[in-house]
Amino acid sequence: MTRRSVAMILAQARAGSMTAVVMGALIGFIYVPATGWTRYLAWYLAFALAMALRGPFFDWVVRQYGPTREALRPIALVGAFTGVLTPLSVALFSDYLSVAEVGVLSMIMIGWVSVAVSVLSAMPKVYVAYLVTCFLLIWVAWTPHVEETELVVIAISLLLGGRLLVKLAQGVQRQLRDTVAAAEQNASLVAQLRQALDRQAEAQRARTRFLGAASHDLRQPVQALVFLTDILRKSTDPARRDAMALQIGRTGESIDTMFRHLVDFAQIDAGTMKAVLRPVQLDRMVAAAVTGYAEKCAAKGLKFRLEMHAPPSVSADPVLLERLLRNFLDNAWKYSLRGTIVLQVAPGPGEVEISVTDEGVGMQADELAQACNAFYRGPSASVAEAEGIGLGLAISRHICDLMDARLQLDSAPGQGTRVSVRLALAQVDAQDSADPSVERLRDTASLDANA
Repeated sequence: MTRRSVAMILAQARAGSMTAVVMGALIGFIYVPATGWTRYLAWYLAFALAMALRGPFFDWVVRQYGPTREALRPIALVGAFTGVLTPLSVALFSDYLSVAEVGVLSMIMIGWVSVAVSVLSAMPKVYVAYLVTCFLLIWVAWTPHVEETELVVIAISLLLGGRLLVKLAQGVQRQLRDTVAAAEQNASLVAQLRQALDRQAEAQRARTRFLGAASHDLRQPVQALVFLTDILRKSTDPARRDAMALQIGRTGESIDTMFRHLVDFAQIDAGTMKAVLRPVQLDRMVAAAVTGYAEKCAAKGLKFRLEMHAPPSVSADPVLLERLLRNFLDNAWKYSLRGTIVLQVAPGPGEVEISVTDEGVGMQADELAQACNAFYRGPSASVAEAEGIGLGLAISRHICDLMDARLQLDSAPGQGTRVSVRLALAQVDAQDSADPSVERLRDTASLDANA
């Protein structure tokens, strides 16, 4: 409302200054014959100078304070002061004027004061002070010309008229406040509409990217599966058939992962993926997520190491958390050509950090910034010849949001990637203990392809 009030006063000041100067010249036709040029010009030049200077002063105030409450106050006060100069002339020159001339000038001044309500109503107290001052000057102008009884009647008339103008000022202020509130509400609705249109446009772009990704990344492993199956059927060499069977299994796993990601993304897009947080034993969860992963790494020439000691319970959705860990591990496997993949569970104050670190191809800074966007596949995917449709990290980010967890991604070209999630600790019963399968898992987790 303050911004609108300042803008309104400035607009009225620029338009009203010239009008006031012209009006001051016109009433000179009444003043000059009665008072002479000297007195009239002394008042008029001071009046015209004040009107000319208040515009630059208003602009300076706005530059200093902006369209704020601090700017509105001096603008309203100076506007009221310059507005008083016109009724002041009637009081100054009343001794030289006739009753008829005072009557005509009084009507002009009352109209002048009434018009000011459109400007000063933003600050009703200032307008009331301005109104009282102007009406008092008009009343003083009548004192040399009428009797006491008539002065009382004039005073009562001015009081009644002033009361109506004060009510009008309050009504204008309420109307201005309601107008500003409606404008702000409309602006909010427009902003929400723009956000909805942006989301719709982004969803459309995501679907377009999906069609492009599905047409290539899904068709390629399916064609490879058909090709490998044909070779397996025709081959009579046992070693070659075993190799083809292994490759068919990997291709099937790749297709399964893609479809699993698509199903997850469809749930996200439909808003049906929900998280039910409860205490989750990390030892059991990790044991389920890494089952067979060390052998999978060894088959590609990679090492896998699990670092987890005295794992606590965390507040999470067990199904979504297992999906999250599998996404982390799948990405590390796909984008690693050598080295070791490390899954680490590190308890901290009030939370637990679960991280997967690899020594893979890594990502540039611009690629890292877009890595969590749906269907995004950067240059690192080509370097690692990694299959997929670019949904793993996008799904992971959404899962973290559902569980109120913090996802962090760090990477450097040629140095690998580290992805981590921080989960809040959960309150669990004292009898809950670690799954003994984890101890066996630690003993066998570090496998080398050359073993």
